Amino acid sequence: MATKRYRSLVTGACTPAGRILVEGLSANGHFVVATDSPEAFGADDGRLADAARAVRDVADMVVPVDPATPGTMDPLLAGVNFVFAAHSAPPDAPTWKARYNIDVQGTTNLIESIERAAPKLRRLVFISTAAIHGVQEKYTGAITEDSPIVPADDRARARWFGEFVVKDLCPKKGISYTILRPAHLVTDYEACDLQPLLWLLKSPVVLVPSVLNSSISLLSGRDLWGAADHIAKYASGHNQIFLVADKTHTTVGDVLKALASGAGKKAIDLPGPCHVSWHKALQLALEPIKFVGTPKLKLPQDIIESISALTHNRIVSPTQLEKVGGYTIKITDSHETLTALGSRFKGRE
Repeated sequence: MATKRYRSLVTGACTPAGRILVEGLSANGHFVVATDSPEAFGADDGRLADAARAVRDVADMVVPVDPATPGTMDPLLAGVNFVFAAHSAPPDAPTWKARYNIDVQGTTNLIESIERAAPKLRRLVFISTAAIHGVQEKYTGAITEDSPIVPADDRARARWFGEFVVKDLCPKKGISYTILRPAHLVTDYEACDLQPLLWLLKSPVVLVPSVLNSSISLLSGRDLWGAADHIAKYASGHNQIFLVADKTHTTVGDVLKALASGAGKKAIDLPGPCHVSWHKALQLALEPIKFVGTPKLKLPQDIIESISALTHNRIVSPTQLEKVGGYTIKITDSHETLTALGSRFKGRE
């Protein structure tokens, strides 16, 4: 086996983004030290248990640590070239304080550990989320790094606060950093249940609210770790923020349109301000449509939960999409994305 060139620490290894990073970096020449909370690595079943098993299978070292406790990362940082910070509170964190302790205080603790124990670290890569851009008040096309920050929920707000910690502390401590904001992750695991979306096909026409049709694209998990790895190696002295999205800008709205097409239904874009919540927009869309005689339909809770998972940057699975409507996600070749990133850093464009 070839000697691994880089030693990398991944925090939050059992989160969706963390698992993607551990698997991708391990396969791409990194000696990976994977960390997450004792609760995550000790899970008996469910998503966390699956993630913990996958991480143990590929990581070179697995160390349960609590990011909210100062100093826990110090012993793990010796000789580390890169730190990929994907730690985040679980979706069901009971309070804002519990979320703050991991996403914000945990990030502060990590940076202070880097200052003490890894003075020669090449780069900290902080994994945020495109969900910090929330729902834009006016649809202006795809979200970019310069779009307004309007976090949609406490999960996104906590990542935004974590970004602030990175941008504030790292320059003061001489630590190079990059912040990545991944779009809707597409993996073959950890999918939300998309079956309820078929309920929308009861209507003779499927109306797609602009909030689902704009903003954030779907993103291959492969492209997330590829971008993180590439930027860590080639970003040089730049401290920058990158939104990582699919080049085709395939959106959740495109998914609904594909489902409609597969069912022989017509999909119509629903205009209107994006500050109207997406589920309210759907309720409006499904009010009686007199010219086609659609009966009045009540939007069920499982529809709300399914699309909420999509619009708030949760995990989507191509396997799930194929089961629901025969839809195959179009994923751009990751090397195209990386070539564009590389040329930006190396001054070729």
